[in-house]
Amino acid sequence: RDHATLLWLEHSGEDEKRFRDRVLKNRMMDGLLIASATCDDPLFERLLDAGTQFVTVERPIGFADAISYVTVDNRAAAATANFSRQLRTPNR
Repeated sequence: RDHATLLWLEHSGEDEKRFRDRVLKNRMMDGLLIASATCDDPLFERLLDAGTQFVTVERPIGFADAISYVTVDNRAAAATANFSRQLRTPNR
Protein backbone atom coordinates (compact mmCIF):
# COMPACT_ATOMS: atom_id res chain seq x y z
CA ARG A 1 0.00 0.00 0.00
CA ASP A 2 1.21 3.46 -0.79
CA HIS A 3 1.51 5.82 2.12
CA ALA A 4 1.14 9.55 2.06
CA THR A 5 1.38 12.19 4.69
CA LEU A 6 -0.71 15.31 4.70
CA LEU A 7 0.16 18.05 7.12
CA TRP A 8 -2.49 20.59 7.99
CA LEU A 9 -1.44 23.59 9.96
CA GLU A 10 -3.86 25.98 11.53
CA HIS A 11 -2.57 29.44 12.09
CA SER A 12 -4.03 32.19 14.22
CA GLY A 13 -5.39 34.06 11.20
CA GLU A 14 -7.56 31.18 10.01
CA ASP A 15 -11.14 30.84 11.15
CA GLU A 16 -11.01 28.05 13.77
CA LYS A 17 -14.47 26.69 12.95
CA ARG A 18 -13.61 26.46 9.26
CA PHE A 19 -10.39 24.60 10.08
CA ARG A 20 -12.18 22.12 12.40
CA ASP A 21 -14.89 21.50 9.82
CA ARG A 22 -12.27 20.87 7.13
CA VAL A 23 -10.49 18.32 9.34
CA LEU A 24 -13.69 16.54 10.39
CA LYS A 25 -15.06 16.29 6.84
CA ASN A 26 -11.88 14.70 5.46
CA ARG A 27 -12.54 11.00 4.80
CA MET A 28 -9.11 10.04 3.49
CA MET A 29 -7.13 10.15 6.73
CA ASP A 30 -6.33 7.29 9.05
CA GLY A 31 -5.91 9.54 12.06
CA LEU A 32 -4.59 12.79 13.44
CA LEU A 33 -1.66 13.90 15.54
CA ILE A 34 -2.57 17.09 17.37
CA ALA A 35 0.56 18.90 18.48
CA SER A 36 -0.95 22.01 20.00
CA ALA A 37 -4.44 22.72 21.27
CA THR A 38 -5.95 24.47 24.24
CA CYS A 39 -7.69 22.38 26.89
CA ASP A 40 -11.03 24.00 26.08
CA ASP A 41 -10.78 23.40 22.31
CA PRO A 42 -14.09 21.90 21.09
CA LEU A 43 -12.13 19.87 18.52
CA PHE A 44 -11.42 17.15 21.11
CA GLU A 45 -15.08 16.48 21.83
CA ARG A 46 -16.02 16.65 18.15
CA LEU A 47 -13.28 14.15 17.22
CA LEU A 48 -14.33 11.81 20.02
CA ASP A 49 -18.00 12.06 19.00
CA ALA A 50 -17.10 11.39 15.35
CA GLY A 51 -14.99 8.34 16.26
CA THR A 52 -11.90 9.83 14.58
CA GLN A 53 -8.60 8.23 15.59
CA PHE A 54 -6.16 10.77 17.05
CA VAL A 55 -3.40 11.31 19.58
CA THR A 56 -2.05 14.47 21.17
CA VAL A 57 1.43 15.62 22.04
CA GLU A 58 1.40 16.04 25.82
CA ARG A 59 -1.41 15.08 28.15
CA PRO A 60 -4.73 16.65 27.20
CA ILE A 61 -5.99 18.31 30.39
CA GLY A 62 -9.48 17.10 31.19
CA PHE A 63 -9.33 14.31 28.61
CA ALA A 64 -6.37 12.19 29.80
CA ASP A 65 -8.60 9.13 30.33
CA ALA A 66 -10.31 9.45 26.94
CA ILE A 67 -7.52 10.49 24.57
CA SER A 68 -4.24 8.75 23.76
CA TYR A 69 -1.18 10.96 24.07
CA VAL A 70 2.61 10.93 23.92
CA THR A 71 4.67 12.84 26.44
CA VAL A 72 8.09 13.12 28.01
CA ASP A 73 8.81 11.55 31.38
CA ASN A 74 10.26 14.70 32.95
CA ARG A 75 11.45 12.96 36.13
CA ALA A 76 13.38 10.31 34.20
CA ALA A 77 14.80 12.97 31.86
CA ALA A 78 15.98 15.06 34.83
CA ALA A 79 17.57 12.02 36.47
CA THR A 80 19.34 11.13 33.22
CA ALA A 81 20.58 14.70 32.80
CA ASN A 82 21.89 14.75 36.39
CA PHE A 83 23.65 11.41 35.93
CA SER A 84 25.25 12.61 32.68
CA ARG A 85 26.42 15.80 34.38
CA GLN A 86 28.02 13.74 37.17
CA LEU A 87 29.87 11.60 34.62
CA ARG A 88 31.37 14.72 33.01
CA THR A 89 32.45 16.28 36.32
CA PRO A 90 36.18 15.68 36.91
CA ASN A 91 37.45 14.04 40.14
CA ARG A 92 34.24 12.20 40.89
